[in-house]
Amino acid sequence: MQIGDRITAAFTDTSILGAGVARVEEMAVFCPGAVAGDTAEIGITAVKKRYAEAILIRLITPSADRVLSDCPVSDGCGGCTFRHITYEAEAKLKEKSVRGALRRWGDIHWDPIFTGTADQYRNKTVFHLDASYDAGYYAAATNRFCYPPQGGCRLLPPLFAAIARVTTEILREQSPGLPFRALAIRRGAEDTFTAVLHAECDSDDIRRAAGIWAEAIRREFPGAVGLFLSIGMPEERDVRYELLMGENYLCDRFLDLELQISPAAFYQVNHTVAEELCRTVARFADLQPGEVAADLYCGTGTIGLTLASLSPHATVMGIEIVESAVKDAVANAERNHLSNIRFRCGDSATAEAEGMHFDCVVIDPPRKGCSPAMIGALKRLNPRRIVYVSCNPATLARDAASLAEAGWSITRAQPFDMFPRTGHCECVVKMERG
Repeated sequence: MQIGDRITAAFTDTSILGAGVARVEEMAVFCPGAVAGDTAEIGITAVKKRYAEAILIRLITPSADRVLSDCPVSDGCGGCTFRHITYEAEAKLKEKSVRGALRRWGDIHWDPIFTGTADQYRNKTVFHLDASYDAGYYAAATNRFCYPPQGGCRLLPPLFAAIARVTTEILREQSPGLPFRALAIRRGAEDTFTAVLHAECDSDDIRRAAGIWAEAIRREFPGAVGLFLSIGMPEERDVRYELLMGENYLCDRFLDLELQISPAAFYQVNHTVAEELCRTVARFADLQPGEVAADLYCGTGTIGLTLASLSPHATVMGIEIVESAVKDAVANAERNHLSNIRFRCGDSATAEAEGMHFDCVVIDPPRKGCSPAMIGALKRLNPRRIVYVSCNPATLARDAASLAEAGWSITRAQPFDMFPRTGHCECVVKMERG
């Protein structure tokens, strides 16, 4: 097999990254856009030691799972991995991927993957603004702008596209040439929302233009709760937020809780699936009266507050390194009259320094999984049960293997499709000491 070869291939699998997988000359060939069940003519673009890569030239026989993409920019955007297959096939693929990552544990009780709606599920987005203030995204792994179709991205509620259009119109009219570079929007219940206009630097002209923008947004959209100016880009660590008008936070209803969320705070973008995930965490934690649980990487406290609410005779402690998130968590506990939970601002990997005994530890680490220090802390804490919330099955499997060496094993697991149409899948597992 050589680069440039044109081959007819039958695809037998689909990767979680959206590539069809075929076997050609005893070698795996990955072809983006192909689907298990397709027969297609492909062109070889790279040959490695163990696999090859290809492009799809011509579809000969389509898979029964294949559909026409319902987004005109999906091929160039890269945000959606699975616009070309049915959602049912996508959910099965994700469940298979999670099960495969944890295949070394043969005695797991598996709950079926939980899914919500495949469209308009995101309650937050960050639009990048080009030099003309048109709102779009960077295409995957590039700095090339990609613009949503006229009706807006299918993952977002229509409200977001409307706010972006008004923002573009106002900035073009009032502030041509000023370095406004991003627009972040977060929606709560009944189309209430907060919005942040991000600028590269500070100046009197920027502040004047941001004030005019805020007035226009409040006038056009009665659901505007808080409007902010930020000096710095959303991905930067020390971004400053200045309230232009309204409230400093958004309120949302989550299960039986009323939560306040600051602009910088982490909050799951898929409300329906996040609620079911938190119910499952509480079920797997199985807190009994008098037991104590830790919620590490707790963010604004969504999981810990759910545990405290559903287990009123147990005690919960949340630990989070982002100070603004901890302030939200404390306020949320007070707002919901929960006296059996407290929060500490600090590194979750030093949780054992509290000197407390935990019957159960809940961890919800970033995609890179737990650091070696965090694994060491869990071993020293030595809880009977660990509930691990993962957004990356590969790092979950790696961390679970490390914990297995110290005596924990996975006994129960459930995948959650938190991000339909993308290649991401969440999973909650229960680990118990043997």
